[in-house]
Amino acid sequence: LFIVSLSLMSMFFADSAPTAVLISFIFSFGYGSLYPTLSALMIDKAGEDERGKAMGAFNASYSMGINFLAFPFGVIARDYGYEAMYFVSGCLVLAGFILYTFFEREKVS
Repeated sequence: LFIVSLSLMSMFFADSAPTAVLISFIFSFGYGSLYPTLSALMIDKAGEDERGKAMGAFNASYSMGINFLAFPFGVIARDYGYEAMYFVSGCLVLAGFILYTFFEREKVS
């Protein structure tokens, strides 16, 4: 989550095509690692008899997040530019990373 959020926020500062391509490679690494990692986390946290339901809920929420946020991010891109859209999306992912880290530490303690 951290790599994805930083790469999205970095697009705000991309001033050339090579920089944007480099940031895109970093994003691809983070995003490519994100889905299997979160899937494994869901499987680990769910009970053996609840794994199918947990994966269904995970896949549904993942898809809904992508689909439902497309319109608001399109409005942000239209009104404020793509840089602002990438920065806002990176901030949302970073907030998710911080919240997850905070709440997981609370449960472990």
